[in-house]
Amino acid sequence: MSVKIVPALLTNSPQELVELQVKLSFAPLIQLDIMDGVFVPSTSISVEILKQHPFLSPFEVHLMAYHPERYFKDFKDMGASGVVFHVESTNDVCFAIREAKDLDLKVSLAINPDTDYSALKTYLDDVDGVLFMTVYPGFYGATFEIKVLEKIKQFRTLYPQITIAIDGGAKESNISEIKRAGVNIICVGSAIAKASDAKVAYKKLLDLADS
Repeated sequence: MSVKIVPALLTNSPQELVELQVKLSFAPLIQLDIMDGVFVPSTSISVEILKQHPFLSPFEVHLMAYHPERYFKDFKDMGASGVVFHVESTNDVCFAIREAKDLDLKVSLAINPDTDYSALKTYLDDVDGVLFMTVYPGFYGATFEIKVLEKIKQFRTLYPQITIAIDGGAKESNISEIKRAGVNIICVGSAIAKASDAKVAYKKLLDLADS
């Protein structure tokens, strides 16, 4: 099974936003992390700032924010191909899925490390994939929660056809173990974005995931 590596872009600085857009421009897809300071303790770059610095690379948006549907139209207009939002972030997951689909956005559902994967079951026929957080979200460089890999293995056994992504704490030392859990997509933050040569770091992780 081939595994995709997707660099994640997380910042609250307009200057760093521009720098990271350039630094990660080699990637086939970038995941832009948006945080509201309520659902997670940190805040990220605002929609208003993002509108001033359009993405030239293909990108999707990981919304770590309450009421994620309020962001969908803006990011569709900016050129996003899809959205990832958390089942914990809304009281009406079905409504949010419909809102995204009506905008022709791909949809993945995310869960935090302590959320049971049964929370995803109701929605699997209506989404393009799922994302397991392997860190407690909010910051680059958070501690990798290895316990989540066991949940992913169980989920993969139950749902062999579903596209599974993970986000958080992936690096050279654990990338092979992550792949063996049955993951299709590995979103990588600081191990690429903070590397001196992001393209080299990306390629090394991709090689390790494919080995």
